[in-house]
Amino acid sequence: GRLNDDVQQDDLREYFEQFGTITDVFMPTNHSTGKTKNCGFVEFASPESASAAVAETRHVIKGTEATVQAAEPKEARGG
Repeated sequence: GRLNDDVQQDDLREYFEQFGTITDVFMPTNHSTGKTKNCGFVEFASPESASAAVAETRHVIKGTEATVQAAEPKEARGG
């Protein structure tokens, strides 16, 4: 599922630190409204930490169940 409107970058960092060291958190925004797009990207220091986060079957962040997937670089997606 998508993130709640009240979820901020610090919320994502705090939640995902349980899986390992985080190097970056990014939440894209809608340029016309300035609001977040209700999704985020978390970059871990190690692939093992990222794998642990993806392997977890249920993530609840600020009361909402969120879908977690491994992101692929744009060139791997053909874009």
